[in-house]
Amino acid sequence: MGFRDASGKEKVVLNAIIRLAQFIVAAAALGVYGQQKGYWLDHGIPARVTFELVVGSLAIVTAAAFGLIPFFLSYRPVALGAPWDFILMVLWGAAFGLMKAIFLRSYRDDDDRFGHTGKDDYDDYVGHWDTMERSAYINLAGLALFLISGVMGLVLFFIGRRSSSGGRTKASYA
Repeated sequence: MGFRDASGKEKVVLNAIIRLAQFIVAAAALGVYGQQKGYWLDHGIPARVTFELVVGSLAIVTAAAFGLIPFFLSYRPVALGAPWDFILMVLWGAAFGLMKAIFLRSYRDDDDRFGHTGKDDYDDYVGHWDTMERSAYINLAGLALFLISGVMGLVLFFIGRRSSSGGRTKASYA
C-alpha cells in the first residue's frame, strides 16, 4: 500500500503538513520584511525588500491553495503544480542570495553606503541590520520546504500515472 497510490489519505496529510510549514515560513517572511521595509526604504534597498515581500506573498497563496485542494479534489492538481513549487524554490533561493549578499558583511563596512555618518541613530541601524541578517535564513527554510513539496509532487505525479495506467499484470506476461 504505502505510497503506491497517489490519492491516499497519508499523502493528503503529508501535503497539508508541508503546506502548513510553508504558510508559516511565508507569514514569518511577510511579517519580518514588512516591518523592516519602512526602515530600509530610506536606506537604499527598497527593491530587494519588495522582492522578499512578493516572494512571501506568492508562497503564502500557493501554500494555502495547494494545501486545501487535496481535501476537496484529488491530489493530482497539486502534483501538477510541482513546477510552480520549483519556481518558488528558485525565488526563495534568489531572495536568500540577495539578502546574504547585502547583509553578510559587517554593518561597519556599509555605514557610508546606507547613509549613517552620525551616531544619533546608530544603535537603531545596527538592530535593523542584525534583524535582516538573521531573517535571511527564513528564505533558506522556504527554499527547503518548496524543494520538498516539488519533489513530493513529482514523485506522486509519476506514481499516480503508473498506478492509474494499471502497469503490468500477470496476464500481460502470458
